[in-house]
Amino acid sequence: MSKNTKIALGSLGGAILLCIVLAVAFLGFAEWQNRRNLANMFIQDPVVIAQMANDMTDYDLPPHYEEAMVSKLLTTNVLYIFATEDTPDNLSYPRITLVQFPPRKYASAAAARETMRQAGSQFETEDGMVILAEEVTTIVRGQDVRLTIYHWVDGSGEEHRTIVSDVFAGKQGFLQLAIEGPLQGWDEEMIDAFIQSIR
Repeated sequence: MSKNTKIALGSLGGAILLCIVLAVAFLGFAEWQNRRNLANMFIQDPVVIAQMANDMTDYDLPPHYEEAMVSKLLTTNVLYIFATEDTPDNLSYPRITLVQFPPRKYASAAAARETMRQAGSQFETEDGMVILAEEVTTIVRGQDVRLTIYHWVDGSGEEHRTIVSDVFAGKQGFLQLAIEGPLQGWDEEMIDAFIQSIR
């Protein structure tokens, strides 16, 4: 994170309560990796993707990344930003997910946050364990936003890192950000630059 970022140890519970978005991100990644039934689960129309991304917020895409697909759930919209296929070992690069809580469904950040709290209490890393958690406060779109960062090990012993933001105001409704990927492919400078570019 940047030098101006305040870092403090946070509770593991706080990390897990905000992690429903990770379940969505993992599902998206699994389907992206397997290349099966995407048409039935996700929208890959570039026009729809561009419109949904524009309705969420503005940002600078990291090099070799693309807005890959979107999904519309019952009360949320989800944008998936992945490394492009022509990038070597692109599946080891961190995956970025933005979840939007439309204003017609959520009148306040507190309402969106409560939805995540209730659903996030059911989240677990499959066949793995969380080994460290901390909280970082940074500025996103002019707002103080808490980022919960934790490391975990999957069933095969591979280490991962995850960042999940608190809910913050976007262009239309509220947003939550998740970034997840294997530790060996983690690019801290790229991730920090992307977060700081959100406007």
